Formats: sequence, structure tokens, C-alpha cells
Amino acid sequence: MRTENPDWRNPLGPPVRTIIEYTNTKQPAIKYPTRIVSPLQSSLCCWAHTELVGKPETNCRFRYQYQRCTVCGFAVRRILHELPPTALIQRLRASLQNSFSRKWQDPADGHGVIDVHLAR
Repeated sequence: MRTENPDWRNPLGPPVRTIIEYTNTKQPAIKYPTRIVSPLQSSLCCWAHTELVGKPETNCRFRYQYQRCTVCGFAVRRILHELPPTALIQRLRASLQNSFSRKWQDPADGHGVIDVHLAR
């Protein structure tokens, strides 16, 4: 029997909420942007008869759009791309800015430190 450690944290962050309700007891329905009712499994028709639903949306990690089969009603959230972590980008920018900065003494008078920043 598998037991879950309550202190374990998902490295990808909390699960993402979805408006799709997967069930075989209700008829497929589209009530975008509040709810999409979808069958539990896709069918062969889903490969050729899908449509995008609504506009692309963004959560904390991904840009996505809902996609639905026009024949059977199966729906999924289609990830368009992952968003880069803002804090990491800021640290990288600061590191790169410091990497291209040099301090040197003025040879004319032999003292004083001049900061030279390369083109930004």
C-alpha cells in the first residue's frame, strides 16, 4: 500500500485548476468560460475533429487553451508553452550585468576606480 508523505511538495507547484469536468454520467456540454463537461476518454474521432475553445489563458506557469472534439465532446487543456520563472530571469539579468562590468584604475593618475559597463 502506498502512503503519501504530507511534507512532500510538488517541485512544479500546486496542481492547476481546470474548468473541465470529466464524467460519463452527463452529456458533453460546453459552458465556456465556466465549465466544460467531457467524457472520461478520447475516441478515434478526436484526432480529426478538434476545435479550440475560447482564447489562450495564462496561469502562474503555463499559457494554455482548451481544445474539444466536435463529435464526441472530449476536452483537454492544451499547453501552448511554459512561462519562464520571473525571479530566475531577474537573477540571471543581474548576474549577466555584473559579468560584463570591469573595475580598473585610471593609469593617468594611478588611483581611483572606474566602473566600466559594456553596452547593454
